[in-house]
Amino acid sequence: MARPTMIRHGRGPFAGARRAALLVLVTPSLALAGCGSPEPQAYPPHKPTPGVATLPPTPDLHPPQPPTQYEDGAWSVTGLLGSGSAGRGAEAVLVRGYVASIKPCPDAAKGCSPAPHYMLTDREDLQGKRLLIGGDFDVARDGIVQGKPMTARGLLRTSSPDGHYFAPSGMLLLSPPAPDADATP
Repeated sequence: MARPTMIRHGRGPFAGARRAALLVLVTPSLALAGCGSPEPQAYPPHKPTPGVATLPPTPDLHPPQPPTQYEDGAWSVTGLLGSGSAGRGAEAVLVRGYVASIKPCPDAAKGCSPAPHYMLTDREDLQGKRLLIGGDFDVARDGIVQGKPMTARGLLRTSSPDGHYFAPSGMLLLSPPAPDADATP
């Protein structure tokens, strides 16, 4: 029985020559396909119209800063937090600013989480650096109203002894109010 002949495609003595001839014939036709006259632009170039631009005034990029410390000895929030050493001892310090937010405790008998506190800031728009004020305070008794200026006295700490408050940049820990001298025990 005779063996069938196998046809080998692409092999033989002239296979390389055929590939080279194909490459020589196809390459110029591909190169010429990209050449030709440039097409006209789809849109004519835009020419700006002459005129004068009216812009709003430049905003003040350097708003006025509060003093570091006021004449009566009270610190500003920025001054106290930026001083590094003010109020870090055993003496109470005064801080003046605007009440930015208040978080009172709705039911003191049950306890609150987070602990009641309010924030002071130097800016009247209630933005900027804030100082956490925590400890013994009563919103009604102390007249604390959001957006109003106030002065607070306390110790500058990073945490409270009871662990309720923690502020790495610093917080003012209020001490309990002094008892009235007229109060009878």
